[in-house]
Amino acid sequence: LLPAHNHMTKRVVAFSIGVLTGLAGGVWSLKSRNEVPENIKLEEKNLEESLFKYGKPDSCISTHAYESHVLAYDRRSKIPLWVMERMTREEMKKEKTANRKKSTFKPDPTLPTAFNASNDDYWDSGWSRGHMAAAGNYKHCQKSMDDTFFLTNIVPQDLNNNCNYWNRLEIYCRNLAKEYDEVRVISGPLFLPEEKKDGKRYVQYQVIGNGHVSVPTHLFKIILAENSGNAPLLGCFEIPNKPIKDVPLTDYQVPLEDIEKHTGSEFLQNLKKHKIFDLCAKESCKLMSSTKMDSFIYTKRIQSARDMKIVTMLWTEISEKGLVVDDELKQAYEKKLNELKHVNE
Repeated sequence: LLPAHNHMTKRVVAFSIGVLTGLAGGVWSLKSRNEVPENIKLEEKNLEESLFKYGKPDSCISTHAYESHVLAYDRRSKIPLWVMERMTREEMKKEKTANRKKSTFKPDPTLPTAFNASNDDYWDSGWSRGHMAAAGNYKHCQKSMDDTFFLTNIVPQDLNNNCNYWNRLEIYCRNLAKEYDEVRVISGPLFLPEEKKDGKRYVQYQVIGNGHVSVPTHLFKIILAENSGNAPLLGCFEIPNKPIKDVPLTDYQVPLEDIEKHTGSEFLQNLKKHKIFDLCAKESCKLMSSTKMDSFIYTKRIQSARDMKIVTMLWTEISEKGLVVDDELKQAYEKKLNELKHVNE
């Protein structure tokens, strides 16, 4: 018989070996569970090849780069998701060689017809063709201006909003570009919910034309202005797609995160958010008044009039609408009368 202590030693050794063996087996078992066996990998590959034998479904979102802007286009809604552009102080100083009258609205030929909006969709719809990248930002380059007329850059927009409030916001961006080294602008549509009488919230929007082009409830614009060596200024806005008169732009200011939440897209990911300043705190974000905008529009129309009949018609419209005739409008009218008088002599 073995001594008691020798007997106990053998039992401890046997137990230790058993534990180590169990641990090793457990580690091997855990490792083997984390690894995908080759037969399963092969099955997954075969399944994928089988499912996509005739092609893998693609996304309805496509990205398009033009002369001066880039956009993400939603082929289902037939409008852009977002449009990004960049204006510089140097560009604003260039000679204005582009002519808007040479530009025409048209589908992007790189897209299949089935995924394109058409001018017929907008015709007699009650909605205007609203630019996201503004044509007026590219008066120095005909190609850049022409590119803004592709329908991939267009959304159905309330006519009054397009010609007035949104136009004033675009002018504000161009004026910023004259004061800063560069101004980045991201614009696009939004489809925001509205609470109904039953207390529930719904997203409701119209579609127009045979192409079922989606009409957004709101539009957004993200503005980033910067000068070399200084912290950039950021302003983000969500604008209702309806007539707006003289509502302060700051009433529509929102955090960038709100627009990201509402669009499902992230913007300016490489921007150090803690090193930016509020655009409206620095620049007030004050738009031209609606009265001044009316005068501005008629001034431009009179300046481009080609005969006395058109000038007379425009001046009559101004009078009938009771618009304020400022010095700039009056001077444009008198100058055009003088020009046409000499032409007719």
